[in-house]
Amino acid sequence: MRSVDNAKAFSIYTNPKMGEIYIDFETQSSKAYYRVLNKKGKIVCQNNNPIVRNTVALRTLPIGLYTLEVNSENMIISKKFLRL
Repeated sequence: MRSVDNAKAFSIYTNPKMGEIYIDFETQSSKAYYRVLNKKGKIVCQNNNPIVRNTVALRTLPIGLYTLEVNSENMIISKKFLRL
């Protein structure tokens, strides 16, 4: 999964071998946040005050389908991913 929005406010990268997702914001903002939701919509991980480079460790999550939701000041992007 690699996503870059048109305004280049943030980028999302995965490292399946390490079981991690990386979220890089162009600048640090008090209005940005990210969260991981399970298939039932329950938040299993979140950060309401992210820094410019963020690492989300997925190794502790059970195997299954998840949604990563990233909110920047001007947009929300959701990506589904499978934790193996």
